[in-house]
Formats: sequence, C-alpha cells, structure tokens
Amino acid sequence: MSKHRQSIAFIPLILLITLVPGFSVLLYSETFIHSGIGPVSWWWTYGHYGENVTLVVSNSIPAASVTTSGEQLVITGFRTNGSTVSIVVLCETERVILNHSLVAGEEIGGIIYPDAPPSGNVNRDFNITVLWEGESASVNFLYYTNMAMHADGAVYWTSPGYEETRDFGYSLLLGGSIVCILALFVVFRRIRERY
Repeated sequence: MSKHRQSIAFIPLILLITLVPGFSVLLYSETFIHSGIGPVSWWWTYGHYGENVTLVVSNSIPAASVTTSGEQLVITGFRTNGSTVSIVVLCETERVILNHSLVAGEEIGGIIYPDAPPSGNVNRDFNITVLWEGESASVNFLYYTNMAMHADGAVYWTSPGYEETRDFGYSLLLGGSIVCILALFVVFRRIRERY
C-alpha cells in the first residue's frame, strides 16, 4: 500500500475518533425529551349564560344572595332602586373578591374574576350577597360564568439533566471538530509534501 493511501486511510479514523463522541452524547440527550397529548392553548368561552337577577333586602330580610359556579365570573354592573346597600362577592378559593360598602345608584362597578388568561379547569363557587343598610332596597345585576377551554396537541417536556447532557454533547462536538480540522490539515499537508 502506498504512503498516499495510508494517509488517506487515516481520514475515516480521524472522523470517527473526533466527531462520534459528540454526536453520540447529543443523540443520548434526545432520550431526555418526552412528548404526550395535553393542552397547548387556553381561552375563555361561555359556560353558564347570563341571568338577570334582582335581590331584595329589607329589615325583615337583611341579606339576600345568589350562588353560582364556574371558572370565571362576569358581573357587568349593579343597579339599585336608589337605596343604599352593601354588595359583597365571595369566591370559595379567594374569599372576598369584590366589596362595595354603602353604595346606591345606577352605575355600580361589576367584576371579572379571574381576569387573567385561563390556565386550567378550576371550577369555583361564587356567592353574590346584598346586605341591608337601613332601608328597603332592590339590586339588579346581570351575571354569567365562563369556562376554560383548551386545544390539545403534542406537549414536550424534558427530564432533569437534559440541558447538561446536551451542552456536554455540544462541547464534545466543538472540541472534536477543532481536533478533526487540525488532524485533517496535518494529513493533507503530509500528502502534499510527499507528492
């Protein structure tokens, strides 16, 4: 075998020794990635469509309430007949989420709770209570509940150690590439010097 062929025979060996460890570790790091079906996007949609409610309080009925359940409560606003009342909205998980003390009028602010984008199916009980404040009153409001909907798709997650293994594979591949280039440079230089 000529010396030219002997030098060329080292090229696959150089590639094998310098690049295969990095590629092997990178391939191994892929075993840390898992996938499955799960929610990939969330949005609010109608749950229980609105009800127009009137609660009446007086000295014989000092408190009146309505309870509903859902994932998001929307109350557009409250209106009283001109009498003063207190309005409390409770959520089973957060307790008091709205408290209007001694209010009267046509435009009393409502609530959207929670107002953040949905992140899961969390059904809550909401209680809207009107309290008597010395004079008979009626309170009117419209409420409805929304529910969280989601689209399912492929969800990917990694096991602990994925980033470290991947970074180690990139380091080996970078170091191996530098050694490979230097080794090939030496081999081709020898071939050129001999011929």
